[in-house]
Amino acid sequence: MSTLIRDSFSRVPDDVMEEIFHKLHYKEICASKLVCKNWNSLISSQKFMDKYSNYHLGNHLILLDDTNSSKTNFYTLNWYNLMDDRSISSVTVPIDDPEISGINRLRLIGSYNGLVALSCHDKLILWNPLTGKYSSIKVCNVNFSNLFGLCYDCDDDVYSVVVNKNYYTQKPPTLYSFKDVGREKALKIFLSSVTIDNGFKGDVGKVICGLPHWVVINSDLETKIIYFDLKTDVFRQMAPPYCCDKKNLFGLAAVDEENRLGCVLHDVVNSRLEVWVMEMYGKVRSWKNLFTFSYQSVTRKYGYLRYIDVVGIIPSGELLLCSESEKLCIYDLKKGKCRKINLRGIKLDFVAKYRSSFILLPQVGE
Repeated sequence: MSTLIRDSFSRVPDDVMEEIFHKLHYKEICASKLVCKNWNSLISSQKFMDKYSNYHLGNHLILLDDTNSSKTNFYTLNWYNLMDDRSISSVTVPIDDPEISGINRLRLIGSYNGLVALSCHDKLILWNPLTGKYSSIKVCNVNFSNLFGLCYDCDDDVYSVVVNKNYYTQKPPTLYSFKDVGREKALKIFLSSVTIDNGFKGDVGKVICGLPHWVVINSDLETKIIYFDLKTDVFRQMAPPYCCDKKNLFGLAAVDEENRLGCVLHDVVNSRLEVWVMEMYGKVRSWKNLFTFSYQSVTRKYGYLRYIDVVGIIPSGELLLCSESEKLCIYDLKKGKCRKINLRGIKLDFVAKYRSSFILLPQVGE
């Protein structure tokens, strides 16, 4: 760009330039950052990136981790077109790190705020699929760890991963922060009388309000909900709906962009499944029965579903369900019918909701 044109644009108010930039493709945005310092500063600001994401992007996807081979296979499925298998796209993880790229398998362990958490032997990775940027921290071997959870502390803008002890090393639960590199924080309390219910995807916590939650069973075979409190570095118990003592607690759900905690109950006597939502996070009395539907209407077509996970409520108002038999299906509440989603042979290991964002990666070690 000539000096004359650059000087002319420099006199244009920032708010006008923002409106122009909002209409550009991301590749053009990246090129514009190289024109001058003022544009680079404007485009690089978190305020602009957030506004650009809401204005231009905001597409919702389902992240699928395929375990059919020993190599990393990630796919996306369009949130607004789930029944069309043509919307399934393969995702490449551009990790330029010899210690990681030489290893065959990356594991998907969570997604929050447009960022995706991955694990790989002695590395934890925080990755933005939209920009291709990533950060990684070196940790003790987490290959055999049986509990992960991606956390986000909005007050300090810190992303962390909770790793549970495993039966091979007997290492206690540990918090790894992407901010405090090399610092392992042993967690104070893990409710030693409680074990993780691995009946359905119990190894990955559902993140609500930045905190991971799990379904657990205690020594008396009572089903409970626990979460990790970032402020006090302890595991705490969240009371389930009042009727949970008479019904089986199957799994948890993240509702309304991970802002509300949901759970699935099985009413054995009446053969019904119930979806409950905590309207105000942390307020036990705010649990509300959102949906009730026939257990047989789901199992009639897909066989016995001992555990059902509610991935979310899709734009049509239907429920997106994932079964322990690694199937995704859509349940129509009005018609009481289930439709299976064609995954083209993908064997699910992990399913997560993802919304693309230009959010900046946190600076590791700062």
